[in-house]
Amino acid sequence: MTVGFFLFSLTGHWLFGWFAFVGEQQNHGQVPDVNAYLMEMGRDTFENWQSEFLQLLWQVVGLADFLYIGSPSSKETMTVPKRSWTL
Repeated sequence: MTVGFFLFSLTGHWLFGWFAFVGEQQNHGQVPDVNAYLMEMGRDTFENWQSEFLQLLWQVVGLADFLYIGSPSSKETMTVPKRSWTL
């Protein structure tokens, strides 16, 4: 389901980006160039990934790792209580 939402939003982003690109090219009296569009959209997409996805990834994964390192469950030395057996 998450992959479906991701693909839907990515497709919408690139589709509406194409419409905006064509309109901008026509306003300047130029013919839309697919290579220029791919470069611009690729740049914008990676810019969004850097600012949003990588920040969120660091906040969730990186900070959770620091939280785990500082938690008592991350300590490798466990003490096992000794039992005294009497016969």
